[in-house]
Amino acid sequence: LVFSWISVNTSYGLSITRELPSSRALFLHQMGYALVDEVLFYAMHRLAHYRSLYRHVHKIHHEWTAPIALASDYCHPVEHLLVNVLPNIAYGLFLGSDPFSYLIWWIISYLASQTNHSGYRFPTADLSQEAQPNFHDLHHEKFNTNYGSMGVLDWLLGT
Repeated sequence: LVFSWISVNTSYGLSITRELPSSRALFLHQMGYALVDEVLFYAMHRLAHYRSLYRHVHKIHHEWTAPIALASDYCHPVEHLLVNVLPNIAYGLFLGSDPFSYLIWWIISYLASQTNHSGYRFPTADLSQEAQPNFHDLHHEKFNTNYGSMGVLDWLLGT
């Protein structure tokens, strides 16, 4: 709701138009959402692992050491806003996008979050060399590794 209000009442957020984006614009927006999400999710998730924030906020999510799909949304409200929502909407909020591109991004990211926490490795993951859900399962098992959503920053920063 806040994202919608900002989009309608300020110069930030989604640009409301009647036309769908071109395939090029849709692709570029998806890449933008993915890049911004990876950076902000990594930063916010790693911040959530600092002792005081972990103890009072993020530990709720880590009650699931062998997570199930619904565990992706099982978290403290502060964590949900900073770790789950902000990284997901930041590209559209600050750099602009159209509602259709955001809808596609939201579907992709939400389904990815569910499958990352499902414990089930889909057969297509082997074809694409996808690291999920093993990547995120290890995070729930060890707590101090694999903070990102795609693993790019984890690889670059050695976590």
